[in-house]
Amino acid sequence: MLYQKRIDAAATEIDNVNRETLPRHEFEDFVFTYAAIAIWSGKSERLTEAKMLLQGLGAAEPIFNDRRLNLLLRVTETLASGSASIEAKTDSTPAGGLATASSFFLLQPTLAGLGIDFNEMIEHLARKNPEGN
Repeated sequence: MLYQKRIDAAATEIDNVNRETLPRHEFEDFVFTYAAIAIWSGKSERLTEAKMLLQGLGAAEPIFNDRRLNLLLRVTETLASGSASIEAKTDSTPAGGLATASSFFLLQPTLAGLGIDFNEMIEHLARKNPEGN
């Protein structure tokens, strides 16, 4: 949803999750996702909650701890500045794969039910290669 700039919808979805029932590995995913939504939203109360969750999370694997620390840095920066930088948004949401492809598809009432947004594909390629090389 963040890739599609549906930040409010993503926030509503994550607010409906019952954190207390999540196993450890799913709770880590929850915290990372909550932090990404907080960064994209720029809302101080959500950023403060994300900071607290990240500080309280002791990730078991080094790769997850690196991600936790990077998100903690980006949440703290966003909280201090009042808005998320491009770097904070980029670091909070992994690029590539389905993340990139998700912006190319439209789920709207059509004959087949699914469409392809060629304009979004062209814009993505233009952003990826701004010099036209």
